[in-house]
Amino acid sequence: MTEPTATQLMAMTAGDARRLFPGDAAAIAARFRALARVWHPDRNREPVATAVFAHIVALHGVAIRAAADGRIERRFRTRQGRSFRLRCRAQHEGDFGEILVGDRHVAHVVPAVLDDLARVAEAFRPRFADARMQTAVEPYLPRRLATLETAIGRVFVEHKRPDQLLMRDLMRLGPVDPRHAAWMATRLLNIACWLGWAGIAHGAIGPDTLLVSPEMHGVALTGPMLCAGGFGTAPAALPERTLDSAPRYAAAFAEFDRRLDPELVKLTLRELLGDPAGTRLAADPHFPRPFAHWLLMPTAGNARADFIAWEAARDASFGPPRFVRWDVDPAAVMAA
Repeated sequence: MTEPTATQLMAMTAGDARRLFPGDAAAIAARFRALARVWHPDRNREPVATAVFAHIVALHGVAIRAAADGRIERRFRTRQGRSFRLRCRAQHEGDFGEILVGDRHVAHVVPAVLDDLARVAEAFRPRFADARMQTAVEPYLPRRLATLETAIGRVFVEHKRPDQLLMRDLMRLGPVDPRHAAWMATRLLNIACWLGWAGIAHGAIGPDTLLVSPEMHGVALTGPMLCAGGFGTAPAALPERTLDSAPRYAAAFAEFDRRLDPELVKLTLRELLGDPAGTRLAADPHFPRPFAHWLLMPTAGNARADFIAWEAARDASFGPPRFVRWDVDPAAVMAA
């Protein structure tokens, strides 16, 4: 096997740890010893050796934790006395409760104090124009398995595939390549277009409500629609992130309109690119200018118009669509 160069090693992220250190604990240890023989500062006098070895040590730690399967077990007891166990790899505290992410499940724990929102969200059922639309849209929507009513609140349990990551976890790898942000833009706008057709504002599209599959180039909503409401209705609640990006909703009697979800899509993409405000994107001569212009311009007024504008910006930025491989180990990312 050709050994990676210093540049290649320094470019590796937590998602590459298991690729650099494959196999079980013994194989990981052997691989670490081999790399240490090359890059330990006592053996290698190159100026970059210290930084490279420190990075190798960090990736080694990620690989060890992933190989050891450091999953956390959570147990819930329903009000009916039934017990439920969930093994998760990542835990997060969101605006509206805890998020637990496992290999095949994701659970959103909505505290009892927000049960009025949770009950409305539990009753929500998506609608479709016909079977063709249902087939096209359902992969983007939460795949709820059960809702558990417990003493601490309602637990919304959903199915997820092992290749999917909560976007918040994915963002720990650092700013994404603009080419990956581009396919995520298309997927997010597909979701926003359906919401717009259904007359619904989601109100919380972002890192805690999206599952991403780098392998399959997929993006899907996750979690109960606690903030959602019909256009023209007043929000019952909104996360701070939404209020910061769309402060008009902080005003009394503000009503949902068609601009909100497209605005949140653009904010999410800027966050993925490591520049929520967009100031760096505006000045970066290496970032595709049509993409930057689209990201920084106000929404066209509705998701469909934004999608049409996005397709033109995408083609001007990247040319004909093509699949760009993105190797990410979900388990290693969640363990990092």
